Amino acid sequence: MLRLSIASIACLSLPGCLSTGVMDLATGPRYRFAPLTAITDAAIADRVVFVRVEALRPGSIEPDPVVLKVEPDQRFWEREHSIPRPTYADGLNLAHVPAAELLAPGAIPKNATRLPIESVTIHDFEDLKEIGQRASKSVRVLAIHYRPAEDDLKNFGDLDRGVPPPGDPLLAILRKTSKDDPDPIFISNIQDGHTKRRAWLVLMPLAAAGDAVVLPLEMCAAIISGMH
Repeated sequence: MLRLSIASIACLSLPGCLSTGVMDLATGPRYRFAPLTAITDAAIADRVVFVRVEALRPGSIEPDPVVLKVEPDQRFWEREHSIPRPTYADGLNLAHVPAAELLAPGAIPKNATRLPIESVTIHDFEDLKEIGQRASKSVRVLAIHYRPAEDDLKNFGDLDRGVPPPGDPLLAILRKTSKDDPDPIFISNIQDGHTKRRAWLVLMPLAAAGDAVVLPLEMCAAIISGMH
């Protein structure tokens, strides 16, 4: 009898799966991204790196110049400065810097020391992984020109969430590290707001009707399971 009661209580707590799924689709954020189109300047001041980039923001036909501020000494910087979470690609983390963190084009301090922008062209994902495993004796800024081929797309596991693969260029900042602890920062693009997919709400009546049919069956199955 106790097992039957527990099964009944658990059954009553079952959510309407279809309704919940439709609601998640309708109210969950769908992020918008601004790809980088150019990396034009870089400098370092007080151990902080400033990089001027051009980004093609949603709704714009011309890229906007903005400045990214990156602190290479901050461990796991890309995890703290990415919305949504960084794209994980076989050991690499590619950040999506939120637009709220962008600085004005003239934000590079006048006393900053200029850093050369190293242009690097790669042809496949293995080349990108090699950069991720590369130690550096100093802070370096790379403009990586890379367009993932069809075979490479499987390495970027959040494509199904609407997060695009890295664009051209992909920004990399190599920290000063030992060969045993390479830890580069990869910035894939700018996360520039999000939208809601309210149109999915028109399916709520159908989802509720479906739940009304399925829920009694789930209750019966839970009760029968509790009796054995």
